[in-house]
Amino acid sequence: MRPSRESVRQTGQSYFVSSQTANRTPFFRHARWAQLLLDVLEHYRSGYLLHAYVLMPDHFHILITPKESLEKAIQNIKGGFSYRAKNELNWQGEVWEKGFTDHRIRVRREGDA
Repeated sequence: MRPSRESVRQTGQSYFVSSQTANRTPFFRHARWAQLLLDVLEHYRSGYLLHAYVLMPDHFHILITPKESLEKAIQNIKGGFSYRAKNELNWQGEVWEKGFTDHRIRVRREGDA
């Protein structure tokens, strides 16, 4: 059983996040789709620090520090992309699988085992 996601309201906590497209459709193999996701990541940057990203044909990985909550940041990215894909790329189907996976980044401090 997967542990419940923390509700993050503190600043400074970073996460490695992954999310995949609906039915693993390789949308990002196409330059217009890939560029649109990069535009969306840039558009919502006021809500998070984006440290790094990797865009694969059917999923993405990001290293992110949300300014509000992780859920809000990912909702903006995935929701914003879906909205723009439907309007700008005339896509009528689902874009994303529900949810996302995240791993909190921990800094090892001197003296920790």
